Amino acid sequence: MELEISELDKIHSLIEIYAFYILGNDEVSRILFQEQLMSSYVENIKALQNLDDANRKYFTEIIDSGKQKLIFASDTDPGFLYLSIIGTVQQYLIRTRSDHKAVSGNQTAYSEAEINDVVAYLKKLCDGILLAR
Repeated sequence: MELEISELDKIHSLIEIYAFYILGNDEVSRILFQEQLMSSYVENIKALQNLDDANRKYFTEIIDSGKQKLIFASDTDPGFLYLSIIGTVQQYLIRTRSDHKAVSGNQTAYSEAEINDVVAYLKKLCDGILLAR
């Protein structure tokens, strides 16, 4: 949020950070997903929800700033775009986990090239939505 870069570059940076964090840390992503889906610990659920709420708030602030500066399309829904990014990374992880294990022999982090493919796709997706006129 504090960087002196364009709103689009901020969105691109958030995509990179999230994709590399989730796909680059298999153990962390497994714990996060397991806690979200199956945790009976209210404190854990609340902590994850608070983290997600804060991330969504920052994302929305960037989108709103881009709209005010007439950089982004005025009809962009930050909530849906945020969920599209998060959901795509999560589904990529879920859908490719067994294939990744078969190829690499384990379920460790994805390669930088694999993650870069996801990042490139998400940047194109966001650019298409944010810059649509």
